[in-house]
Amino acid sequence: MSKKNTIIILVSFIFLALPKIVFGAPSITGVSGNIANGESIVISGSGFGTSGPNVVLFDSFEKGSVGNNISIVSNSADVGNWNGLGNIIQIYSSDFSISGTKAMKVDWSNFYGSGPYLRYSNVQNSDILISWWQYMPTNKNVPGTNGPEAGQPNWKWFWIGDEGDDWPWGSDYVTVCLSNNNCDATIAVFPADDLENPQREGGDWIETSFMKGTWVRVSVAMKNAVSGGYIWNQEVSSSGNIIQLNQTGISTAHLTDPWNILSLPGFGRQDNTAAVYYDDVYVATGASARARIEIGNASTYNASTNLALLTPTSWGASSISATVRGGSFTGGNNAYLYVVDSTGAVNATGYPITIGSGSGGDTTAPTVTNFQIPSAASSLTVSITNFTASDNVGVTGYKLTESSTKPNAGDPGWNGTPQSTYTFSTEGTKTLYAWAKDAAGNVSNSLNDSVVITLPDTTAPNSPQGLNIL
Repeated sequence: MSKKNTIIILVSFIFLALPKIVFGAPSITGVSGNIANGESIVISGSGFGTSGPNVVLFDSFEKGSVGNNISIVSNSADVGNWNGLGNIIQIYSSDFSISGTKAMKVDWSNFYGSGPYLRYSNVQNSDILISWWQYMPTNKNVPGTNGPEAGQPNWKWFWIGDEGDDWPWGSDYVTVCLSNNNCDATIAVFPADDLENPQREGGDWIETSFMKGTWVRVSVAMKNAVSGGYIWNQEVSSSGNIIQLNQTGISTAHLTDPWNILSLPGFGRQDNTAAVYYDDVYVATGASARARIEIGNASTYNASTNLALLTPTSWGASSISATVRGGSFTGGNNAYLYVVDSTGAVNATGYPITIGSGSGGDTTAPTVTNFQIPSAASSLTVSITNFTASDNVGVTGYKLTESSTKPNAGDPGWNGTPQSTYTFSTEGTKTLYAWAKDAAGNVSNSLNDSVVITLPDTTAPNSPQGLNIL
């Protein structure tokens, strides 16, 4: 393991920008299903992009037994599984957690080294997104603060690279904390061992929002490329939603080095006073690795100081199916749903939702309480005399149809307020159906009413043929 104290950092220009809010960004119009941890939902809208991420790992560590080593058995995580263990203590623990009751505890009491390994298909000239929550108790230290190398703190939060190279991994990147004072000396996402050409770029000293005794979510998105690569690094905590790095147009890879392995944490020095906890680890690959679904605690993404990543099961431009991963959100919490596309664009305002209990979210559909139209009309455009609805949480949409088939929450034509008119295409006896929906995607049964439309006869009579008027 390299223990270099001198690190060459090649820094490109940095834009401190949160996910883009642009014209044509994703827009959510409805959600159906129970918005509760582990439940399936369908998100409807537009601008999602035609392809989504390939999620290779999501681990909430809830499936393991407290005190046991992190499992590398197939499908032992919520999605996928780890492939190997490091040479330090890495166990399921109920000491602290961001979601559920368990997290992964990493302890450097007996040895230096890394946490568990994740192997994945080569990411070459393509993208990867890694996200995790991390926590260090106030009575613990950054590894290397004490122990055989006392006074030399070194905690690599993550480490990725090409396992096909001899150690160190080819085209590797790490984030490293070099201070026990709340990591106030931290270099984010930099090439730790740049031994080949072309020399790679990235990384900078940052003012991390990490603090002992506080959970922090760290997310890193990168493109493996000899040129035209990027690095994006976000930290989310009670202190804020901070973009630490947003570097574009840079070299992040050597000519023959893909990324195919991740260790989390990447490294720590032996220290019997050092321990850290990781939870809700998410890894996605592919050209659309940055595309994602998140639950936030504020009505705009940039203002959210608590975010939870969901795991999509199918992805289309106007519909996404996903499994809810609730993070620290609990039943009854009001929250907001976000879709981020592969370019980083996100819906301008969050779609309001209510988090359900363990048995499911809001499953109570609204009720259309009154609906009336005139019994007769002389125009194709008919006024709506009365249209009201109620819901246990709140009505978010109103819709009128000429079909008795219940519409989907994501269908076009929903309106935020009751319609005041409706235009038919032809005259005759017509029946109109009124519907309502709520934020959870529940759609009401309908009330209907009928109207007979008789259009005025505005055609002048023709003169009888063959009749001469003298």
